Amino acid sequence: MIDTGAQYSFINEEYFKSNAQLKYSSRQHQKFFLADEFTSFIVTGIVNLNIHVDHIITTISPFVTKNLCTNFILDMDYLSKYDIDVQPMKKTIIFNFNNKKIIFPMNAVQKSINLPIRLLYSTRIAPQSAQKISVNVIILSAILVFHPSFKFLKITSIYTRDSFLNVKNYTMSLTIINSSNFPCYLRKGFIIENHENLFIQPLADPLSNQLNTITKPSQFTTSQP
Repeated sequence: MIDTGAQYSFINEEYFKSNAQLKYSSRQHQKFFLADEFTSFIVTGIVNLNIHVDHIITTISPFVTKNLCTNFILDMDYLSKYDIDVQPMKKTIIFNFNNKKIIFPMNAVQKSINLPIRLLYSTRIAPQSAQKISVNVIILSAILVFHPSFKFLKITSIYTRDSFLNVKNYTMSLTIINSSNFPCYLRKGFIIENHENLFIQPLADPLSNQLNTITKPSQFTTSQP
């Protein structure tokens, strides 16, 4: 997956379980934050990788993390370093090496991911009132059809008229209506919605299939992706 809003690349720790030849350098667990400055995830190490593009070897040093929504995220630095042109309309990814262009088709095979949408702050909704709340999700931008979670549906006094969620910079707003005569309390982290069958189109398989380690990485510092 390509995230043009990310400053660093990341690889899912689960990926190493199915690719025994890959080894990464473990480090003391450190916390990274997404651009919304609230959503955090734990980085457990770093690995130096080669990505073979045709006969050309490119290098990248992604951080290893436990809870990515995909196996691998390429950041903007990698795209700029190798002058990569992503063309969604043509469903192609173009690598520009000097005067040579290498073109990959985007993978047409869709992949299912789980995408919980969580409340950013603990909230009190007054009786017989509507309140706009902020929620966050682990993707940069998208328009999602709203499907309330089972926990949300169990609270029969609240509902929303919003049919679509417009995700921008990992966050979105949602108007919740409390139809009862009593206040409703929702805790920070409460799952408003959980897309259990959301489909994405990942990068072309030739990239993810040609990863291999090269050297042990140096110490890294915590920062925002």
